[in-house]
Amino acid sequence: MDLLSLDFSDIANAGRPLTLLHPAERTPLLNGNKPITITLLGRDSDTFIKAERIIRNKRMEMAKDGVKFSAAQEDLQGWETMARCTTGWDGIPKGWVDGTAETEPAEFSFANGVKLYTRMRWVFEQVDKFVGTRENFLKASSPG
Repeated sequence: MDLLSLDFSDIANAGRPLTLLHPAERTPLLNGNKPITITLLGRDSDTFIKAERIIRNKRMEMAKDGVKFSAAQEDLQGWETMARCTTGWDGIPKGWVDGTAETEPAEFSFANGVKLYTRMRWVFEQVDKFVGTRENFLKASSPG
């Protein structure tokens, strides 16, 4: 075994595409004839580590000041962390981001990432699982 192959940081920082699956049927989703994909940084990426530290520091400051931390704040921090770990996407319908019936692809941005993950919890769950699964970021792995 090549022990150096267990260094996840390079690929975690470069990102890997996730093909979204139908939440019930578990089949790849298409927008038109193209797969819907989200490119994500891994848990071992500098971006994820920095986002996690920011969250911990914010919670410690709140606790020091006697401010309670709510479940809604925790949810928002999770959505924001995944949005920071998202570097792009293909085929995400605008309606998933803004709640309309629009199927044309949505523009990628951090703000739209937060909106997507807030509205479409099943997308957030797939993204969160993918980012946290180190085997998705191994050199020899075949991305999701």
